[in-house]
Amino acid sequence: MGVPPGETSRSPNPSSRSPPRRLKSAAEEPLPDPRPAIAALLLVACANTEDDEPCRAGFEIASDQHCYPPPTPWPEPDIHDALDTLPPCESDSPDGAIDVENGCASGACVHMPESEMSAALGMDPECTPASWSNTNVYCLWPSGIEGLFEDNDQNGWPDEDAPNDRIHLIPPYTGQTPDGSGVAVNVSCFIEDFGYPEIVVYYDVGGTLMVQDLIYDQYGLRAYDWGTDNETDSPDGRIDNVYLYGAP
Repeated sequence: MGVPPGETSRSPNPSSRSPPRRLKSAAEEPLPDPRPAIAALLLVACANTEDDEPCRAGFEIASDQHCYPPPTPWPEPDIHDALDTLPPCESDSPDGAIDVENGCASGACVHMPESEMSAALGMDPECTPASWSNTNVYCLWPSGIEGLFEDNDQNGWPDEDAPNDRIHLIPPYTGQTPDGSGVAVNVSCFIEDFGYPEIVVYYDVGGTLMVQDLIYDQYGLRAYDWGTDNETDSPDGRIDNVYLYGAP
């Protein structure tokens, strides 16, 4: 067969041919890593595509960017949890020395001047000017009874006829009401003696409610568990301060 005009005849050169391409078998092809696809599916499971929220309804996203159900909140403390679970009253000398209605303790009463209180108690007090006023003094008798008086001449002693403002009972006072309420008794003694107070102050200490203040305005009575005798200044379940104002 002749060669067309304008072209030269060339013999095929086997060395100039491209080497044959070898196809890999299916067993030699690497399989794709499935982990990215699984991670994507997990993210889709947490996501709510309808409103673009990061987690589906009822779940919250945490710091690790995963979705979890919200924590169950602790119930709010209730005052009855503190009052109804108090230990029973422990009282050893219900001698009736405290007269709540008249605001008296061992014969010393609200509205008495210092001289009458000293006569009733059979001893004299030590008096100290009040830090908050130049014209008032606190007077404390050794039995644990304290009064508050006016000192208008600022001589460090109550004015002659100045009436006592209130009776304050602290340790070592040992007198009690006829039903056993007083200093150093359980908080529950006052609840059993006078019922629920108008005002209660309490603290949640590590999940335990501790009563600190019991205020009975209808009796002119206030009882406190300030922890002044346990060196922690925190409630310990026993009353350490009682105030008598006399029933209104």
